[in-house]
Amino acid sequence: MITNDLAVATSGAYARGDHVLDPHTRRAPEGVLSVTITGPVLATADAYATAAFAMGVDGRSGRRGCAATRR
Repeated sequence: MITNDLAVATSGAYARGDHVLDPHTRRAPEGVLSVTITGPVLATADAYATAAFAMGVDGRSGRRGCAATRR
């Protein structure tokens, strides 16, 4: 990927284990290994990546600039 002025943030459980939990179930998300978000501001992309990862595989549907890797 070649880009200028674009932030890329990834949230996942592959490096640190299950440290992000779905606030509704209080469990680690199921069916997703990582979520990557792109956008103009890194802090915002990081927040969205963490939130989308916490929502699990269903949290990525219909979101532009979001890619999830399934487990």
